[in-house]
Amino acid sequence: MKKTISYAVAFVALIALFRFVTSRVDPWKYETAASPETGKTSASPRTPEEVIEASLEAYGGSERLASIREMSLKNRIKVYDKDQRTLEGRSTEYYRFPDQVRVDFEFESQRVSHLYDGLEAYTISGGKSAKAPDYLTEGLRRDVKHFPSTLLLAALDERSLLAPVESKILDGRPALSIDITDWENDFTTVWFDAGTFLMSRIDYVLYSSLGADTMTVLMSDYRPVEGIQTAFAARIYYNGERAQETAVEEVRYNPGLPDSLFVPPDRR
Repeated sequence: MKKTISYAVAFVALIALFRFVTSRVDPWKYETAASPETGKTSASPRTPEEVIEASLEAYGGSERLASIREMSLKNRIKVYDKDQRTLEGRSTEYYRFPDQVRVDFEFESQRVSHLYDGLEAYTISGGKSAKAPDYLTEGLRRDVKHFPSTLLLAALDERSLLAPVESKILDGRPALSIDITDWENDFTTVWFDAGTFLMSRIDYVLYSSLGADTMTVLMSDYRPVEGIQTAFAARIYYNGERAQETAVEEVRYNPGLPDSLFVPPDRR
């Protein structure tokens, strides 16, 4: 029997979070056993600026990251419904920095796209579009801000506020975390692997008409792509519970995306 899917997506870091898996509007509930293990260690010896600068260098250098205008990814994704059944599919993500994103999903015979043009979000299905609800708009808006080329460079903007570095343990490995409030007053906690200085975790809250939802993205399997360290695996947690796993198959930087990708087909 084919599954009937109706989903609204809130995205972070490299890929999408599904908030709904059936025609109901009840948020998914996921098992808590898979939540990432964390803890604190002694105080960090580094300043937040030093950690962020070290991370930019680890990713490939601030100049190289600043040159990224566009990005595309092809992924295999697995999501978990409220009964812990899995649904597997594929997604293709397109980003035009600083504020445009489109994600095309395919599950079995069903296809749907979500896009954010910098002002409004839309859902596209069957060649027709509809304005997306506020939680999807907010999810897409925040998603495009959580790449190294956007999050870390924005953190060093003089208008951003950086909290002192904290030393922690993430899944048994030493980590450094920094609370960042950017010039748009968006708050994000970023965790860096203490050995590589690459981002290993991002925490933030989505505020919408549905309330406040806590998002956590864990990134791993870093590989160089065009001289830029890129995460090829991600685990997403929604309100502390497992929601999605993503395996990236292809990444392209500055691929020359057409403007039409970020405009609904029936609104061009």
